[in-house]
Amino acid sequence: MKLKAIAIFLSLAIILSACSDEANNSKSSADAVQINQLEKENKTLVSENESLKKQVDDLTNQINELNVSPSPEAKTTAVDENQVTEQNRTAEMMKLFIPEYDNAASIDPKTYDFLVNNHKLFPALTLDAKNQAKTMVNANITSKHLFKNISQYLDKMIKVTGTVVNVSEQKTDSETIAEIHVLDEFGNSTVGVYLNSTGDILEGDTIAMRGVPTIVYSFDNVGGGTTNAILIAVSTIQKVQ
Repeated sequence: MKLKAIAIFLSLAIILSACSDEANNSKSSADAVQINQLEKENKTLVSENESLKKQVDDLTNQINELNVSPSPEAKTTAVDENQVTEQNRTAEMMKLFIPEYDNAASIDPKTYDFLVNNHKLFPALTLDAKNQAKTMVNANITSKHLFKNISQYLDKMIKVTGTVVNVSEQKTDSETIAEIHVLDEFGNSTVGVYLNSTGDILEGDTIAMRGVPTIVYSFDNVGGGTTNAILIAVSTIQKVQ
């Protein structure tokens, strides 16, 4: 459409130039009629051009609105406080945390459902809840199994025993969020997210964590290399004497 308009404008310019030369030589009525006709066509083309410009502007505005609007993925990433309940609180928190450890990862539906169905165990704060968490642990699942194929265990309760490499806590307006890095008996790293205070647990302590595995990911270590780790949502945590 634009090429056609340009071609017409160029033709119009040539014709108007020729008509101007002829008008200087003779002021024939035929030339006047032709010029009048061309002027009308010119006005029509200008009007059409303005109409096309408006259509382009409208389309541009629509594209900009689409680009500004959050994508479906972005909308599901943020937690709507009105939709967070006691049952899905930990699941929604882990849904947010997991991409922070691996931006290409997301919570598996099996893990999400497990956290929702067992929400009273994450964290397990009462004696009954702690005992229930202990009975749910599959003692046969080790870090070796998880590194081999974590997908089989995303809805299983596991236990990790080892030495605390580091532990940190961050207090928010509503709760305390703890991160515990443990090196187990096989020399493998497990990082636990615990939605409660870890009490007197410090770096170098031997502890036992129970929870559900979520992802295997990697991070840069202080030695300049890469450490592979398992991220778990923690149900219980305690010192081992």
